[in-house]
Amino acid sequence: MTVCVSLDDQPSAHPLDWRPLLRHVGLLPLRQEETPGDREHATAMYAAWIAHEAELRDELPARAVDEMIDEARSVGGRLARMRRVLVVAER
Repeated sequence: MTVCVSLDDQPSAHPLDWRPLLRHVGLLPLRQEETPGDREHATAMYAAWIAHEAELRDELPARAVDEMIDEARSVGGRLARMRRVLVVAER
């Protein structure tokens, strides 16, 4: 699975502590590693959403576009303080 981890004391995009959840379902975390290029990919995606908002509004429901733009502005601004990690676990 992948999870977002905060690099500072601010809440991450996904502040849930996933370790107890894995143990609860009988999984043992083996390793975790940062997913290469994730931050750059997400930054480019959010920038594209904002840059193409008008076109998105022509093709998608208004509520969906509102949520996308809100996410791009709120999460996009925190990407420098977050990292996405791949967690490998076994039963």
